[in-house]
Amino acid sequence: MRAFSQELLYNVTGQTLVFDAPEGRPSSVTSVAVYRASDDDTATAESATTGSASVESNPATTFDAASGAGQADPTKCNLTATTGITRGRVYLATNAVGDKEWVPVTAFSSGSHAFSRVPLQNAYAASDAFESTRMSIAVDSTWIADVDNISSEESTAPGYRVVWVYVASGVTYRHQSFVDVVRYSAQHQVTGVDVDARFPGWIEQLPTDYRREQGQSLVDEAFRAVKMDMLADGKATRWLRNADVVNELTAYRARMMLSENGVIVGSGTLDGASMAAEAYRQRYQQLVQQPHVVTSVSPGGASLGEGKPSRFWRR
Repeated sequence: MRAFSQELLYNVTGQTLVFDAPEGRPSSVTSVAVYRASDDDTATAESATTGSASVESNPATTFDAASGAGQADPTKCNLTATTGITRGRVYLATNAVGDKEWVPVTAFSSGSHAFSRVPLQNAYAASDAFESTRMSIAVDSTWIADVDNISSEESTAPGYRVVWVYVASGVTYRHQSFVDVVRYSAQHQVTGVDVDARFPGWIEQLPTDYRREQGQSLVDEAFRAVKMDMLADGKATRWLRNADVVNELTAYRARMMLSENGVIVGSGTLDGASMAAEAYRQRYQQLVQQPHVVTSVSPGGASLGEGKPSRFWRR
């Protein structure tokens, strides 16, 4: 799932705001404005960006041979160029009759072809488009170095919203994305191999389309699901100061998601899915809802083993 929220690191230069247009590759970017989340569009915009916004120049290539549906390997995209392609990113394929689909890239061979995680549903011929729809604009180095611009230490709501106005296929669109400025970003370090070590046989149970990448995209989705679970509980994942906790919850959530999917596609049992869900809920309750760790966090990001136990690690 493509994210419409970003975390910018405080006092780190060279960062950019990005937005992937869902309608297709933009022909131009009209404007980008950053506002405090509590301000409306009539407020003064933040001086958060510098320079002009642009559409990612690569990939903006074409297929150079028959690809997709009807081919021996419908996951293979034969391309004129692979410049700019990144594993894990999603790109838009469009054929001559206007069929479009998103291609999640799991691997590519320089200058030759890329592989989609899932089989392409449409047929593509030479000259059909394969392109990025991402827009970006540079973050101002002075603004990101201002400690007053760090997002609230107490709120789970995003600190800023970004208004993107752009043109795609002759139509003007206006969308919002959301941004936090943080000292430490919410992330995990879990691979499919890690989940398999925690729950032996997990990789073997993966759907065929996910095996080339050892289920990494499913692990990443599991982490996003953990973030949603924590937000529903009034907590932000970035508040966690223990990487082992983040990774443990992500692994349990990945197991739960695969078990649930097995029931849906008929390869698993309801009892197995229920057991995985209950195991995740118990772990979540132990580590998040009722932690037995005496922890407080300074405004500068340090974790201190002093103070009264709280219901959660404070950022």
